[in-house]
Amino acid sequence: MVVKYDFLLVIFSIVIAIFASYTTLELTGRMTPKNGKNIRCCWLIGGSLTMGTGIWAMHFIAMLAYHLPVSTGYDFPIVILSWVAAVIASGIAFYSLHRGFTHWFSLLISGMLMGAGIGSMHYIGMAAMRVPAEMHYNYWIVALSVLVAVTGSIAALLIVEYLQTNPERELLKLGGAALMGGVISGMHYTGMAAATFTEIDHAMASLPILESSTLEYMTGLVSILILGIAILASLNDQKRELLFTILQLRQTRTRLKERTTDLATANEAIVALNEKLKEDNLRMAAELDIVRQMQQMILPNPEELEIEGLDIAGYMEAADEVGGDYYDVLNTDGVVTLGIGDVTGHGLESGILMLMAQTAVRTLKEIHETDPVQFLDALNRTLYKNVQRMNSDKTLTLAILNYSQGRVSISGQHEETIIVRLGGEIERIDTMDLGFPIALDDDIAEFISHISIELQLGDGIVLYTDGIPEAKDINKKLYGVEQMCEVISQNWHLSAPEIKQAVIDDLRRHIGSQKVLDDITLLVVKRIQLGVEKKSQPQAAALV
Repeated sequence: MVVKYDFLLVIFSIVIAIFASYTTLELTGRMTPKNGKNIRCCWLIGGSLTMGTGIWAMHFIAMLAYHLPVSTGYDFPIVILSWVAAVIASGIAFYSLHRGFTHWFSLLISGMLMGAGIGSMHYIGMAAMRVPAEMHYNYWIVALSVLVAVTGSIAALLIVEYLQTNPERELLKLGGAALMGGVISGMHYTGMAAATFTEIDHAMASLPILESSTLEYMTGLVSILILGIAILASLNDQKRELLFTILQLRQTRTRLKERTTDLATANEAIVALNEKLKEDNLRMAAELDIVRQMQQMILPNPEELEIEGLDIAGYMEAADEVGGDYYDVLNTDGVVTLGIGDVTGHGLESGILMLMAQTAVRTLKEIHETDPVQFLDALNRTLYKNVQRMNSDKTLTLAILNYSQGRVSISGQHEETIIVRLGGEIERIDTMDLGFPIALDDDIAEFISHISIELQLGDGIVLYTDGIPEAKDINKKLYGVEQMCEVISQNWHLSAPEIKQAVIDDLRRHIGSQKVLDDITLLVVKRIQLGVEKKSQPQAAALV
């Protein structure tokens, strides 16, 4: 039996398939976690109906394009059954996408079920034909049509799954719709090629038959109706999302205005605080500058360092913040008292405590207190009570050295005392057991001790604060006591000012461009001849 095709209807059937596929891809884009479980379920059902109807409509439009030389009708219940098969096949596809493909095997099963559903829809639809002819199939071509349906379904599922996570790929969506529509159409026309008809003479059984014209109107109307509803639903969902986005933007703008107001208020408070801090800093800088000047004013002047029989050089450089370094040289009745100390921390309190320490030492010297224990105990009690009155936690390391008749008495806890012999030999005296931090406790008498060391001509003493050994270079390496002692030893043949300058120059080379973080204090005393011990002897005898 000769078969002819209406090519306009063939083209229309392919367009319907592509249109249905594109609509399906649009609907799958709504099946995202942000829409919630119930909404996703609604889109799953709607998508299944839309895609199934699109496949079904394509099939029967293509059947209308298929002209036999005999009258053709369709069994209405079987037509409806074919539509159900198409919807079920689409439902399998949408459910698979809803669950996701955890393994390639799940993708294969879903593709096979979907392809089998499309194939079932086609051949059920073929079975609905009522013609005075006997239908025969080429089962190889039937198998080929099913293979086309399965492979096309797998490809379509992969495309749809990708588009779910990349919905902005519009060109890919159009290409995917064309591929899916082509697969659906290809499966149909391959299946049609498998069928042949042989005319028969006997009449057909009496069944509820749909005429071709009725089927035309029905498929066209149902296709337009279902696909139109799907597109309108999708557009409505997009509108809903747009309105939701606009609402979020408005809420964000409101919150932004509130935050802007808060930030403006906070900025005003910060500006006010900054101005106050500037004022406080200016006042503090002025106070610190006064303390720094006082600190420099009470240092021994050059005339006080000119003591017969001794060569003395002192150096003190304050850091950027006022520290608590202290050194003094006092010559009273033949006894030369050397004091060196370091207050904890920096700032105004440290500077004031240093000034109080200098005043207390000077006072005790003026009242001729020579006993090391009584000297440091009285000084400690004085400073301790003042620190308590200040409500401060500052303390002071302090060493007191009394020199007379070629002997020096050392008491108090501070950095090591360096004894240098005539040839540059270094002796490092640990003062840890000679005292206790000043102003830490009200009674330290039991911790105070002293030692006596003889100095020959050419011998001497070097005192320093921790700002020298703890100075760091650009690589954070400490200068160290050993380096200082080496410079002292190498330059001991020079005068005290030259020795002092050699140490400071070497220290400067070590620090480089680094910021000085602590006060630097150095006192060099060198015995050069008989001198001060020839004078008044009563107090000098107390040191022996």
